[in-house]
Amino acid sequence: MSWRALVPGPTQKSAVSERNLRPGQVKATPAWLALALASAILVVASGCGVFGSSGGITTRGHYVVHMVVGHDQTVVVAVHGVINSFNPNTVQGSTPLARMVMQQVWPQVFRMTSGLGPSLNTNVVTSAELVRLDPQTVVYQINPSATWSDGVPISAADFIYNWQASAGIGTDVGGVPFSDASTFGYREIQSVTGSNGGKTVTVVFKTPFADWMSLFNDLAPAHIALRAGWNTGFNSFNPRDVISGGPYMISSFSPGAQIVLTRNPRWWGAKPRVAKIVFRIVAGLSGELQAILQRKASMAYMAPITSAQMGDLAALSSLPWATFDLGLSSSFLQLDFNEASPLLAITAVRQAIAKATDREAILNATLGQVMSHIGLVGDHLLLPSQAGYTSAGAGYDRPHIATARKLLESAGFVQGPSGYFQLAGQTLTLRIAADRNSPLDMQVEKLFEEQMRRLGVLVTAENASAATLYGKILPSGNYDIALVRVTASPFPSVSVDQYSEVMSRTLGSGAPRTLLPAGAAPGVDGATTPGSIGPTAAMVAPGGPGGLRDFTRFEDLRVDALYAQAIGELDPSRSFVSYAHLDALLWADMVSLPLFQLPSLIVKDSRILGIQGAASMKGLTWHAQRWEVLVPAPKQGSAQAGS
Repeated sequence: MSWRALVPGPTQKSAVSERNLRPGQVKATPAWLALALASAILVVASGCGVFGSSGGITTRGHYVVHMVVGHDQTVVVAVHGVINSFNPNTVQGSTPLARMVMQQVWPQVFRMTSGLGPSLNTNVVTSAELVRLDPQTVVYQINPSATWSDGVPISAADFIYNWQASAGIGTDVGGVPFSDASTFGYREIQSVTGSNGGKTVTVVFKTPFADWMSLFNDLAPAHIALRAGWNTGFNSFNPRDVISGGPYMISSFSPGAQIVLTRNPRWWGAKPRVAKIVFRIVAGLSGELQAILQRKASMAYMAPITSAQMGDLAALSSLPWATFDLGLSSSFLQLDFNEASPLLAITAVRQAIAKATDREAILNATLGQVMSHIGLVGDHLLLPSQAGYTSAGAGYDRPHIATARKLLESAGFVQGPSGYFQLAGQTLTLRIAADRNSPLDMQVEKLFEEQMRRLGVLVTAENASAATLYGKILPSGNYDIALVRVTASPFPSVSVDQYSEVMSRTLGSGAPRTLLPAGAAPGVDGATTPGSIGPTAAMVAPGGPGGLRDFTRFEDLRVDALYAQAIGELDPSRSFVSYAHLDALLWADMVSLPLFQLPSLIVKDSRILGIQGAASMKGLTWHAQRWEVLVPAPKQGSAQAGS
């Protein structure tokens, strides 16, 4: 008897929140939002034609032009960020740009779809079956045709090596320890063995691991890594080493300029529909849109889109050849409370702040002006579109000032003559830290400060660049409240790094959830370092890439136990029950206050079809092998349209 890996799509739940204005409430539109609002309603198509999946028509003046799918087209994607290594499994190589590129180059057993759900990649493995529960045993059948671009078959040897390297078993070339961006899940594996000529892989776990579908993506070629090294063997682009096991291969790399992917001639699956993908590396938060406006790129994807980028959206109305889609990313804003802070170590103070925070008003005054379908986030671990999402935070949708004041009074605070609460004659003053370069974050912070003033709590801002905020301030704990950006995962277990230090150390480091702007290096004050090879401070920041995860210094034995239960529960329905109970504890303790999702943006030449949004951290290219570009039909006369 066997349990086949059935991977349903995520349960779709509405992210719409009914936000009715209270009497006397005025919706003021800030300048940057007014620009975005004016442009967000525009869908600028090429002419007024209609395109299908395999062709269509468009109009040019009074003539009809027949369009067909081109076979040797190039798509230029504007990106910004760094490539420190082409092995995204290492600490140095785990950057958003590297993950975006390599998911089309190295084998992915499970792809993360636009709905934040895993989908079995049958080009790599024809099946992945949970064949035994005790001990948990998963059997993978590698596609018989799966072959590296140098002609070496993809085999169990690749799975075995990637497990050992990712779990830190043994040492790398030169006898140094393996460098791993994440060991999460791999340390739970007891053995990986091959059979059937290396095309069958059997994985036996020491303890049950529910999120086993998160493993064995970005498979590094074992026969190359054993010679060149896991840690540094892929730091530079050498075509002999950076080989492909995916639809595309890297044909050239110009540090700081571009990365070029072309079709992998040994690819055994369906031929990619676009011949070449060029990642054009740009600088600055608005670099992508500027590349589109200057027609140096045909596509850009920003998730989450920053307010600076939203301010540039109005210029898109001048592009008759472009379309854009303003949607929702997998990132959301959140207020983190530092429980190591003497005042915020008091549960009642954290609860009072949350009860007095009008999340709806903050949303209405900011992104609610642009996107009516953005709603409040009611779960610390999952987004509204994901299966298992709960809304335990519904009690914090509206402010409860009277309740908040009673909570402060119960903790011994009294309201002084100035209107601020005091304890032993000292005014209740809290420091908040946020990204000073984000107009959206600054506006949210200002609204929050005003709401706290009405409660009787003085909030002072100590802001910094994103690099300093995530690389120094939060890891050091030198703050009281922080406005942070968090990225949800298809696998809620990775949140263990944020809410359970004990379990995180037990299971190994998980994937970073706190999202830096792409390319921003924690610990380095400044913007981005475009596309260079070499170590950066981002890769050696406390806690690994993305910085230390446990910003709040929160620890609860009940939460630890629920994580252990959920991560070890192979029945997803039971696992979701544990996560729901866990999330309810996080709301009750008020370790952090989720606010709302952040928008994403796809801008592209209207002739490019097949684009599917990417909610995961790997970006838009998860589906790149299905992209298409329409071109005018060859050798066909244009028929004049009727007058």
